[in-house]
Amino acid sequence: MGLCVLKCINDLYDGGLLMTNVVVLLTDQQALHSIGAYGSKICRTPNIDALANDGIRFTRAYTPCALCTPARASLLTGLYPHKHGAIHNTGTHLPFTPDLIGQGLSIYPSAMKEGGYQLGYAGKWHSGIINSANDAGFSGYGPPDYGNCWESTEFEEYLLSNNLRRPEKVLEFLC
Repeated sequence: MGLCVLKCINDLYDGGLLMTNVVVLLTDQQALHSIGAYGSKICRTPNIDALANDGIRFTRAYTPCALCTPARASLLTGLYPHKHGAIHNTGTHLPFTPDLIGQGLSIYPSAMKEGGYQLGYAGKWHSGIINSANDAGFSGYGPPDYGNCWESTEFEEYLLSNNLRRPEKVLEFLC
């Protein structure tokens, strides 16, 4: 389940436009009851709780798909998976073009950038419609996808700097 925490995008202040900070957190398989702001008595999530208490907390937000890639692509575009075309996980990079999903459609980072926001990104990208966060207008570094990080030079450097051997299988690395 995705958790999305947003602080208001724009507020009117003394007749002018006040741009407020926006933070979007999206996790995979995140149970709502595992976050303090949503009632967890077991899990301690003070930083997420602070964001939720100062911002907008969604209590009826639902994912359009139980798979990571289609859900992330839907968050970016505002479209259902059958409209944006990313209906599978990993490796389904589709060119995001007006011809593919309709004339005049864009992703929310583009609109925010045009509105004067500086965009930062951290974590896995795994959106299926655009190859990397940088291609979507964000600055920062995150793996371009999910599931093939062992093919990147950054992963090789991580293994070398931590005296780790290259795993033969993915589960070897995870366990």
